Amino acid sequence: MELNKKSFYFENGEPGILLLHGLTGSPSEMYELGRFLSDKGFTVLCPLLPGHSTTPEDLNNRKWQEWYISAIESLATLKNKCKKVFACGLSLGGSISLHLAAHYKLEGVIILAAPVKFSQKKLLFFISITRKFIKCKKKKKNPEGLTERFSYNCYPLNSIFEMNKFLNHLYDDLPDIQTPLLLIYSKKDRD
Repeated sequence: MELNKKSFYFENGEPGILLLHGLTGSPSEMYELGRFLSDKGFTVLCPLLPGHSTTPEDLNNRKWQEWYISAIESLATLKNKCKKVFACGLSLGGSISLHLAAHYKLEGVIILAAPVKFSQKKLLFFISITRKFIKCKKKKKNPEGLTERFSYNCYPLNSIFEMNKFLNHLYDDLPDIQTPLLLIYSKKDRD
């Protein structure tokens, strides 16, 4: 299978579902789920969030508002095709889905391992200082079974700082969510 680094769209029936990938990832990590949902009759759209599938340096220069605006634009595209729309996101994509639910009418939201707050304050403090001269932190090798997806091989530190700013903003909006939620987390998820 060729890695799907770009947005994908499967037009099918009602309802529609917006899929959002995680930080440093790409639509490839949502592709199998998107294909499965399409086969079950959903219209599926998974955009490529700004700064992803280009270079880690590009992601380091992006603001969280760019990711969110991209999700809003994709939601509008999907709502033009479907009367009922769900959002489903992995990690950062799940957090963005929650933010969409706080501000837009959705039929439901599915969250896959999405953070709503960073618990590692010491790490965030370290990143806030070092991100000016250390641009990326190398990732551990992809676990077996994840070789079919595209992701950067490092964590662009400024993007983690931007994600934290977004999560602080999101945290204040959580009480505004009136949409049904399905929250899915692994027992082995890290903080």
